[in-house]
Amino acid sequence: MGNDRATAAGGRGFARHRLPPQAKGWPLVGPLPSLASDLFGFLTDARAEHGDVYRLNLGGQKFVVLNHPRHAEHVMLSRSANYIKEGPMWRVFRQLVGKGIATSEGQLWRRQRRMIQPQFHLKKVAALTDQIVSAIDESLDGWDEAVSSKRPIDAERALLRMTMKVILRTMFGTGINEAESDRVAEAFTFALDFILRGMVFSLLPKWLPAPGQRRYRESIQIIHGTIDKVIADRQRHRVDSDDFIQMLLDAVDTEDGKGMSNEQLRDEAVTLFLGGYETSAVVLSWTLHLLERHPEVAARLCEEVDTVLGERTPTFDDLRSLSYSRQVLQETMRLIPPIWWLTRAAVDDDTIDGFHIPAGTSVILLPYTIHHHPEHWPESTVFDPDRFSAERSADRHRQAFMPFGTGQRMCIGREFALMEGQLILARILQRYRLPKTTVAAPSFSTRDLRVSSAIKRKGGIFIELAHRARDSP
Repeated sequence: MGNDRATAAGGRGFARHRLPPQAKGWPLVGPLPSLASDLFGFLTDARAEHGDVYRLNLGGQKFVVLNHPRHAEHVMLSRSANYIKEGPMWRVFRQLVGKGIATSEGQLWRRQRRMIQPQFHLKKVAALTDQIVSAIDESLDGWDEAVSSKRPIDAERALLRMTMKVILRTMFGTGINEAESDRVAEAFTFALDFILRGMVFSLLPKWLPAPGQRRYRESIQIIHGTIDKVIADRQRHRVDSDDFIQMLLDAVDTEDGKGMSNEQLRDEAVTLFLGGYETSAVVLSWTLHLLERHPEVAARLCEEVDTVLGERTPTFDDLRSLSYSRQVLQETMRLIPPIWWLTRAAVDDDTIDGFHIPAGTSVILLPYTIHHHPEHWPESTVFDPDRFSAERSADRHRQAFMPFGTGQRMCIGREFALMEGQLILARILQRYRLPKTTVAAPSFSTRDLRVSSAIKRKGGIFIELAHRARDSP
């Protein structure tokens, strides 16, 4: 039986079990064809047509879609105990990350959070700054030939290599060689691209083929095997290191005085790896894309980098003064959120905006449409980093911007991700300049977007950079 006394977002009681409106679709497959051709155009139009709450039928699996910051507050904070991580996407994702902090529930999650949270204290993250910068600089050395030859940089691919080097350096120190790094990178890239497809396949009839499942399992074996090897090597030969794998090995539960099992260590390492790899690279490639099309923003950002840093190597203490670079990253993540959807399953009956949510319902919370909601983001498609100035952010709904999730389940590595992004942007702009454009161009159309685990641009993002001459304007 449901909880008839549940207090809901936007109202009380069950409003006579009134269900949300149903988004239109085709027989058997629902709106899948429309989602496949222009996913974010469909989601934007559906919110405008049906309102902030509507039902979506995907191949027989029914969802309730939520599009407002108050829904994020309701599902992720005030009624979080009623919405758990169950459903098709989580089944596929757990094959990769096991019972890591991103997927675990209940007592296990609370124990892991107690152990891992202190490892992400700013003081510990700050100690990784030199390792991050050295990995960035080594990666940028590889860009020089292309820039000198005036060849475009494949931004997504180049930044994936860079963030892989950063995460390997900060996670494992020198525990993985270049050949192993390439294998793990390829495995992670495929696995992340497969997760959304794997979820869709699980919604379709079992007799339909699901290409990629075998390679997904093989990719998981490569990732798990590599990380298991690093953990075993570190346990045999302890080193004096500030890297994340040592932090995990040293973590102890304050309640029972015990550490993690090797399986749990691996699951947490995979989870942290995911958070620092692809999403960071994709956000930064979009940032370069947006800067190229908005020369006034690029000029202001370059001026900040030159004023704060000049030609010297940035330190952790510089990040506070690089405030506009943080705003640029935040505005990029508003337009193209690294986590663009979140799914939960309702344990008990509930009400949201006066609509009945029966127990067992799968809900989809959409940071993408929340980040573009006209009630909170006027001219939401315009790239405007000043939205994140202190003055303009003061009265904004706290869940109107949630690139790392929200509530207790907010991504534990968010400060590391922002620090990494600021340092990468600073080092790129210290070394190179973007093309000299004079007129802002449209940032993107929803039809330009393709989706795997992150939102990417169809055809990729290619940037033409030039070496900076310090004596030129």
